[in-house]
Amino acid sequence: MVITVSPSMDDLTNPSNKVTMDDNYHLLNKHQINEVYHNIETQSNEIKLKTGKFNLDHSNYKKVYQVEIIWWPNVVAMVILYMAGLYGLYRGMFYAKPLTIIYMYVMAIIAGLGVQCGVHRLWCHRTYRANRALQYILMAMFTLAFQDNIYKWSRDHRTHHKYSDTDADPHNINRGFFFSHVGWLLSKKHPDVNKQGALIDMTDLDRDHLVQFHRRHYMKLVAIIWGVIPTLIPYYLWGETLWDSYFVCVMLRYLISLNFAMCINSVAHYWGNKPYDNTINPTECYVRHMMQGEGFHNYHHADYGCSEYGPFEVFNLGTLLIDFFAWLGWAYDMRQATPEMVDQRKKRTGDLSWVKSSRLYELFTVSLFFVALAFPFVLGYLL
Repeated sequence: MVITVSPSMDDLTNPSNKVTMDDNYHLLNKHQINEVYHNIETQSNEIKLKTGKFNLDHSNYKKVYQVEIIWWPNVVAMVILYMAGLYGLYRGMFYAKPLTIIYMYVMAIIAGLGVQCGVHRLWCHRTYRANRALQYILMAMFTLAFQDNIYKWSRDHRTHHKYSDTDADPHNINRGFFFSHVGWLLSKKHPDVNKQGALIDMTDLDRDHLVQFHRRHYMKLVAIIWGVIPTLIPYYLWGETLWDSYFVCVMLRYLISLNFAMCINSVAHYWGNKPYDNTINPTECYVRHMMQGEGFHNYHHADYGCSEYGPFEVFNLGTLLIDFFAWLGWAYDMRQATPEMVDQRKKRTGDLSWVKSSRLYELFTVSLFFVALAFPFVLGYLL
Protein backbone atom coordinates (compact mmCIF):
# COMPACT_ATOMS: atom_id res chain seq x y z
CA MET A 1 0.00 0.00 0.00
CA VAL A 2 1.40 3.39 -1.02
CA ILE A 3 0.13 6.56 0.66
CA THR A 4 0.53 9.81 -1.24
CA VAL A 5 1.14 13.05 0.60
CA SER A 6 0.39 16.56 -0.56
CA PRO A 7 0.63 19.13 2.25
CA SER A 8 -0.39 22.65 1.35
CA MET A 9 2.31 25.25 0.92
CA ASP A 10 0.74 27.24 3.78
CA ASP A 11 1.35 24.30 6.07
CA LEU A 12 4.95 24.11 4.93
CA THR A 13 5.74 27.76 5.49
CA ASN A 14 3.80 28.50 8.68
CA PRO A 15 6.14 28.14 11.68
CA SER A 16 3.17 27.88 14.05
CA ASN A 17 2.16 24.54 12.55
CA LYS A 18 4.15 22.27 14.81
CA VAL A 19 3.47 18.64 15.60
CA THR A 20 5.59 16.62 18.00
CA MET A 21 7.14 13.30 17.07
CA ASP A 22 4.70 11.69 19.50
CA ASP A 23 1.85 13.17 17.50
CA ASN A 24 3.56 12.00 14.31
CA TYR A 25 3.69 8.46 15.58
CA HIS A 26 0.00 8.56 16.50
CA LEU A 27 -0.98 9.99 13.15
CA LEU A 28 1.18 7.51 11.27
CA ASN A 29 -0.69 4.69 12.97
CA LYS A 30 -3.92 6.24 11.68
CA HIS A 31 -2.42 6.66 8.20
CA GLN A 32 -2.93 10.44 8.29
CA ILE A 33 0.37 10.99 6.53
CA ASN A 34 -0.58 14.23 4.82
CA GLU A 35 -0.73 15.98 8.21
CA VAL A 36 2.71 14.76 9.20
CA TYR A 37 4.82 15.07 6.09
CA HIS A 38 6.68 18.27 6.77
CA ASN A 39 6.63 18.18 10.56
CA ILE A 40 8.95 15.20 10.88
CA GLU A 41 11.35 16.77 8.40
CA THR A 42 13.34 19.98 8.65
CA GLN A 43 11.80 23.41 9.07
CA SER A 44 10.87 25.20 5.87
CA ASN A 45 14.01 26.56 4.22
CA GLU A 46 12.10 29.69 3.35
CA ILE A 47 11.63 30.37 7.06
CA LYS A 48 15.34 29.81 7.64
CA LEU A 49 16.21 32.26 4.90
CA LYS A 50 13.87 34.92 6.31
CA THR A 51 15.19 34.55 9.85
CA GLY A 52 18.82 34.47 8.76
CA LYS A 53 19.40 31.03 10.20
CA PHE A 54 20.36 29.60 6.84
CA ASN A 55 23.23 30.89 4.74
CA LEU A 56 24.40 29.36 1.49
CA ASP A 57 27.38 31.70 1.25
CA HIS A 58 30.27 29.74 2.78
CA SER A 59 32.55 32.77 2.59
CA ASN A 60 30.55 34.56 5.28
CA TYR A 61 31.05 31.74 7.74
CA LYS A 62 33.81 32.65 10.19
CA LYS A 63 36.16 29.73 10.80
CA VAL A 64 37.82 29.42 14.19
CA TYR A 65 40.36 26.61 14.58
CA GLN A 66 40.64 25.08 18.05
CA VAL A 67 42.91 22.18 18.93
CA GLU A 68 40.97 21.77 22.16
CA ILE A 69 37.91 20.38 20.36
CA ILE A 70 39.81 17.48 18.78
CA TRP A 71 38.57 14.16 20.16
CA TRP A 72 41.85 12.26 20.24
CA PRO A 73 40.46 8.75 20.93
CA ASN A 74 38.48 8.98 17.69
CA VAL A 75 41.49 10.36 15.83
CA VAL A 76 43.57 7.37 16.93
CA ALA A 77 40.75 4.97 16.03
CA MET A 78 40.38 6.56 12.58
CA VAL A 79 44.13 6.35 11.90
CA ILE A 80 44.08 2.66 12.86
CA LEU A 81 41.05 2.09 10.63
CA TYR A 82 42.73 3.68 7.61
CA MET A 83 45.96 1.77 8.17
CA ALA A 84 44.09 -1.53 8.58
CA GLY A 85 41.81 -0.78 5.62
CA LEU A 86 44.69 0.10 3.31
CA TYR A 87 46.52 -3.02 4.43
CA GLY A 88 43.34 -4.93 3.59
CA LEU A 89 43.43 -3.36 0.12
CA TYR A 90 47.00 -4.60 -0.30
CA ARG A 91 46.05 -8.12 0.85
CA GLY A 92 43.02 -8.07 -1.40
CA MET A 93 45.01 -7.03 -4.46
CA PHE A 94 47.77 -9.61 -4.13
CA TYR A 95 46.72 -12.46 -1.82
CA ALA A 96 42.97 -12.85 -1.25
CA LYS A 97 40.82 -15.15 -3.37
CA PRO A 98 38.56 -13.52 -6.01
CA LEU A 99 35.48 -14.85 -4.22
CA THR A 100 36.61 -13.01 -1.09
CA ILE A 101 36.65 -9.70 -2.98
CA ILE A 102 33.17 -10.30 -4.38
CA TYR A 103 31.93 -11.27 -0.92
CA MET A 104 33.49 -8.13 0.58
CA TYR A 105 31.59 -5.90 -1.84
CA VAL A 106 28.34 -7.78 -1.26
CA MET A 107 28.74 -7.18 2.49
CA ALA A 108 29.38 -3.47 1.80
CA ILE A 109 26.19 -3.27 -0.27
CA ILE A 110 24.17 -5.03 2.44
CA ALA A 111 25.54 -2.62 5.04
CA GLY A 112 24.66 0.37 2.85
CA LEU A 113 21.11 -0.91 2.36
CA GLY A 114 20.85 -1.33 6.13
CA VAL A 115 21.66 2.34 6.53
CA GLN A 116 19.32 3.70 3.89
CA CYS A 117 16.36 1.31 4.12
CA GLY A 118 16.62 0.73 7.86
CA VAL A 119 17.84 3.50 10.12
CA HIS A 120 17.38 6.27 7.54
CA ARG A 121 14.10 5.72 5.74
CA LEU A 122 12.32 3.56 8.33
CA TRP A 123 13.35 4.57 11.85
CA CYS A 124 14.56 8.13 11.34
CA HIS A 125 12.14 9.52 8.74
CA ARG A 126 9.25 7.06 9.07
CA THR A 127 8.69 7.00 5.32
CA TYR A 128 7.17 3.52 5.47
CA ARG A 129 6.25 0.83 7.98
CA ALA A 130 7.66 -2.68 8.35
CA ASN A 131 6.60 -5.83 10.13
CA ARG A 132 8.75 -7.15 12.96
CA ALA A 133 10.59 -9.72 10.80
CA LEU A 134 11.74 -7.03 8.36
CA GLN A 135 12.74 -4.79 11.24
CA TYR A 136 15.04 -7.51 12.61
CA ILE A 137 16.59 -7.99 9.17
CA LEU A 138 17.18 -4.26 8.74
CA MET A 139 18.58 -3.99 12.25
CA ALA A 140 21.16 -6.68 11.45
CA MET A 141 22.00 -5.06 8.11
CA PHE A 142 22.48 -1.68 9.77
CA THR A 143 24.65 -3.20 12.49
CA LEU A 144 26.92 -4.52 9.73
CA ALA A 145 27.59 -0.87 8.81
CA PHE A 146 28.91 -0.04 12.34
CA GLN A 147 27.58 3.55 12.34
CA ASP A 148 26.35 3.72 15.95
CA ASN A 149 23.06 2.41 17.28
CA ILE A 150 19.68 3.17 15.70
CA TYR A 151 18.65 5.60 18.42
CA LYS A 152 21.75 7.81 18.36
CA TRP A 153 22.00 7.76 14.56
CA SER A 154 18.36 8.83 14.24
CA ARG A 155 18.68 11.55 16.87
CA ASP A 156 21.75 13.05 15.17
CA HIS A 157 20.13 12.84 11.74
CA ARG A 158 16.90 14.47 12.89
CA THR A 159 19.02 17.22 14.42
CA HIS A 160 20.86 17.55 11.10
CA HIS A 161 17.58 18.06 9.24
CA LYS A 162 16.01 20.44 11.71
CA TYR A 163 19.11 22.63 11.94
CA SER A 164 20.73 21.90 8.59
CA ASP A 165 23.94 23.84 7.86
CA THR A 166 23.94 25.67 11.20
CA ASP A 167 26.13 25.17 14.27
CA ALA A 168 23.48 22.78 15.58
CA ASP A 169 24.04 20.52 12.55
CA PRO A 170 26.37 17.65 13.61
CA HIS A 171 28.17 17.74 10.24
CA ASN A 172 27.64 21.37 9.26
CA ILE A 173 28.91 21.83 5.70
CA ASN A 174 29.75 25.48 6.44
CA ARG A 175 32.62 24.26 8.61
CA GLY A 176 34.32 22.89 5.50
CA PHE A 177 34.40 19.83 3.28
CA PHE A 178 36.77 17.90 5.55
CA PHE A 179 34.66 18.57 8.62
CA SER A 180 31.41 17.47 6.97
CA HIS A 181 33.09 14.35 5.61
CA VAL A 182 35.04 13.04 8.59
CA GLY A 183 36.12 15.93 10.82
CA TRP A 184 32.85 15.89 12.75
CA LEU A 185 33.71 12.37 13.90
CA LEU A 186 37.14 13.51 15.08
CA SER A 187 36.05 16.46 17.19
CA LYS A 188 33.83 17.17 20.15
CA LYS A 189 30.30 18.19 19.30
CA HIS A 190 29.52 21.86 19.04
CA PRO A 191 27.56 23.04 22.12
CA ASP A 192 24.59 23.85 19.88
CA VAL A 193 24.51 20.25 18.63
CA ASN A 194 24.29 18.96 22.20
CA LYS A 195 21.76 21.60 23.21
CA GLN A 196 19.39 21.22 20.27
CA GLY A 197 19.93 17.48 19.93
CA ALA A 198 18.70 17.01 23.50
CA LEU A 199 15.45 18.74 22.52
CA ILE A 200 14.71 16.53 19.51
CA ASP A 201 11.53 14.54 20.05
CA MET A 202 12.49 10.86 20.21
CA THR A 203 9.37 9.50 21.89
CA ASP A 204 8.59 7.15 19.00
CA LEU A 205 11.98 5.45 19.34
CA ASP A 206 11.90 5.63 23.14
CA ARG A 207 9.00 3.19 23.10
CA ASP A 208 10.26 1.03 20.26
CA HIS A 209 11.42 -2.19 21.95
CA LEU A 210 13.62 -3.27 19.04
CA VAL A 211 15.40 0.09 18.95
CA GLN A 212 15.97 -0.05 22.70
CA PHE A 213 17.28 -3.62 22.43
CA HIS A 214 19.72 -2.46 19.77
CA ARG A 215 20.73 0.46 21.96
CA ARG A 216 21.43 -1.71 25.03
CA HIS A 217 23.32 -4.50 23.25
CA TYR A 218 24.92 -2.56 20.42
CA MET A 219 28.60 -3.40 20.95
CA LYS A 220 27.86 -7.11 21.42
CA LEU A 221 25.84 -7.12 18.21
CA VAL A 222 28.63 -5.26 16.39
CA ALA A 223 31.24 -7.77 17.53
CA ILE A 224 29.18 -10.64 16.11
CA ILE A 225 27.56 -9.13 13.00
CA TRP A 226 30.26 -6.65 11.94
CA GLY A 227 33.36 -8.62 12.94
CA VAL A 228 33.02 -12.33 13.64
CA ILE A 229 30.51 -13.51 11.03
CA PRO A 230 32.06 -11.69 8.01
CA THR A 231 35.47 -13.10 8.99
CA LEU A 232 34.39 -16.72 9.46
CA ILE A 233 32.23 -17.15 6.35
CA PRO A 234 35.13 -16.95 3.82
CA TYR A 235 37.31 -19.06 6.10
CA TYR A 236 34.84 -21.94 6.35
CA LEU A 237 33.12 -21.76 2.96
CA TRP A 238 36.01 -21.35 0.52
CA GLY A 239 39.17 -21.70 2.55
CA GLU A 240 40.28 -18.09 2.81
CA THR A 241 42.85 -17.40 5.53
CA LEU A 242 41.52 -15.79 8.70
CA TRP A 243 44.10 -13.04 8.29
CA ASP A 244 42.99 -12.02 4.80
CA SER A 245 39.36 -12.63 5.62
CA TYR A 246 39.49 -10.17 8.52
CA PHE A 247 41.50 -7.41 6.87
CA VAL A 248 39.66 -7.59 3.54
CA CYS A 249 36.10 -8.46 4.55
CA VAL A 250 35.98 -6.44 7.77
CA MET A 251 38.50 -3.59 7.79
CA LEU A 252 38.66 -2.78 4.06
CA ARG A 253 34.93 -3.25 3.69
CA TYR A 254 34.29 -0.93 6.65
CA LEU A 255 36.68 1.72 5.32
CA ILE A 256 34.96 1.68 1.93
CA SER A 257 31.37 1.68 3.20
CA LEU A 258 32.06 4.35 5.83
CA ASN A 259 33.64 6.73 3.30
CA PHE A 260 30.85 6.11 0.82
CA ALA A 261 28.31 7.03 3.49
CA MET A 262 30.28 10.12 4.53
CA CYS A 263 30.25 11.36 0.93
CA ILE A 264 26.53 12.02 1.39
CA ASN A 265 27.36 14.64 4.04
CA SER A 266 30.24 16.19 2.11
CA VAL A 267 30.22 15.66 -1.67
CA ALA A 268 26.42 15.80 -1.97
CA HIS A 269 26.45 19.17 -0.17
CA TYR A 270 29.10 20.68 -2.44
CA TRP A 271 28.60 19.44 -6.01
CA GLY A 272 25.55 18.47 -8.00
CA ASN A 273 22.24 19.72 -9.37
CA LYS A 274 19.31 21.34 -7.59
CA PRO A 275 16.19 20.61 -9.63
CA TYR A 276 13.83 20.91 -6.65
CA ASP A 277 15.19 23.51 -4.24
CA ASN A 278 17.85 26.13 -4.94
CA THR A 279 17.63 27.46 -1.37
CA ILE A 280 19.46 24.51 0.22
CA ASN A 281 22.95 23.06 -0.07
CA PRO A 282 22.07 19.36 -0.69
CA THR A 283 22.18 18.33 -4.35
CA GLU A 284 21.31 15.52 -6.74
CA CYS A 285 24.70 13.83 -7.01
CA TYR A 286 26.20 10.65 -8.44
CA VAL A 287 27.44 9.61 -5.01
CA ARG A 288 24.12 7.78 -4.95
CA HIS A 289 25.89 4.95 -6.77
CA MET A 290 28.09 4.52 -3.70
CA MET A 291 25.07 4.20 -1.40
CA GLN A 292 22.78 2.29 -3.76
CA GLY A 293 20.39 5.18 -4.26
CA GLU A 294 20.95 7.52 -1.33
CA GLY A 295 22.34 10.52 -3.20
CA PHE A 296 19.12 12.21 -4.33
CA HIS A 297 19.83 14.81 -1.70
CA ASN A 298 17.97 17.77 -3.17
CA TYR A 299 14.72 15.79 -3.32
CA HIS A 300 15.64 13.97 -0.11
CA HIS A 301 13.03 12.11 1.90
CA ALA A 302 9.93 13.52 0.25
CA ASP A 303 8.89 9.88 0.07
CA TYR A 304 10.10 6.38 0.89
CA GLY A 305 12.09 6.19 -2.35
CA CYS A 306 14.14 9.35 -1.73
CA SER A 307 13.68 10.15 -5.41
CA GLU A 308 11.06 11.33 -7.87
CA TYR A 309 11.99 8.44 -10.14
CA GLY A 310 11.50 4.72 -9.71
CA PRO A 311 14.30 2.16 -9.22
CA PHE A 312 14.22 1.17 -12.89
CA GLU A 313 14.64 4.77 -14.07
CA VAL A 314 17.61 5.59 -11.82
CA PHE A 315 20.01 3.43 -9.81
CA ASN A 316 18.18 3.02 -6.50
CA LEU A 317 18.62 -0.41 -4.91
CA GLY A 318 17.17 0.87 -1.65
CA THR A 319 13.77 1.61 -3.17
CA LEU A 320 13.90 -1.67 -5.09
CA LEU A 321 14.47 -3.55 -1.82
CA ILE A 322 11.58 -1.79 -0.08
CA ASP A 323 9.33 -2.47 -3.08
CA PHE A 324 10.30 -6.15 -2.92
CA PHE A 325 9.34 -6.39 0.73
CA ALA A 326 6.14 -4.47 -0.02
CA TRP A 327 5.35 -7.16 -2.60
CA LEU A 328 5.85 -9.75 0.15
CA GLY A 329 3.60 -7.75 2.45
CA TRP A 330 6.39 -7.05 4.93
CA ALA A 331 6.64 -3.31 4.11
CA TYR A 332 3.55 -1.15 3.82
CA ASP A 333 2.13 2.38 4.11
CA MET A 334 4.95 3.79 1.99
CA ARG A 335 4.79 7.56 2.00
CA GLN A 336 5.03 9.04 -1.48
CA ALA A 337 4.88 12.59 -2.79
CA THR A 338 2.33 13.32 -5.48
CA PRO A 339 3.55 14.34 -8.97
CA GLU A 340 1.64 17.62 -8.54
CA MET A 341 3.53 18.41 -5.35
CA VAL A 342 6.87 17.66 -7.00
CA ASP A 343 6.05 19.86 -10.01
CA GLN A 344 4.94 22.72 -7.77
CA ARG A 345 8.18 22.52 -5.82
CA LYS A 346 10.26 22.52 -9.00
CA LYS A 347 8.49 25.59 -10.37
CA ARG A 348 8.67 27.47 -7.07
CA THR A 349 12.28 26.90 -5.98
CA GLY A 350 13.97 24.50 -8.41
CA ASP A 351 16.44 24.79 -11.25
CA LEU A 352 14.15 24.51 -14.26
CA SER A 353 17.10 24.12 -16.63
CA TRP A 354 17.97 20.72 -15.16
CA VAL A 355 17.16 17.71 -17.36
CA LYS A 356 17.18 14.13 -16.11
CA SER A 357 19.83 11.94 -17.73
CA SER A 358 18.73 9.08 -19.96
CA ARG A 359 18.55 5.49 -18.77
CA LEU A 360 21.45 4.66 -21.07
CA TYR A 361 23.63 7.30 -19.42
CA GLU A 362 22.52 6.10 -15.98
CA LEU A 363 23.54 2.56 -16.93
CA PHE A 364 26.87 3.88 -18.19
CA THR A 365 27.67 5.73 -14.95
CA VAL A 366 26.67 2.74 -12.82
CA SER A 367 28.84 0.44 -14.94
CA LEU A 368 31.73 2.88 -14.69
CA PHE A 369 31.38 2.92 -10.91
CA PHE A 370 31.54 -0.87 -10.62
CA VAL A 371 34.49 -1.01 -13.01
CA ALA A 372 36.29 1.47 -10.74
CA LEU A 373 35.57 -0.77 -7.74
CA ALA A 374 37.01 -3.81 -9.50
CA PHE A 375 40.02 -2.07 -11.04
CA PRO A 376 42.56 -2.23 -8.16
CA PHE A 377 41.95 -5.94 -7.62
CA VAL A 378 42.12 -6.78 -11.32
CA LEU A 379 45.36 -4.80 -11.46
CA GLY A 380 46.70 -6.74 -8.48
CA TYR A 381 45.97 -10.09 -10.13
CA LEU A 382 47.58 -8.95 -13.39
CA LEU A 383 50.71 -7.88 -11.57
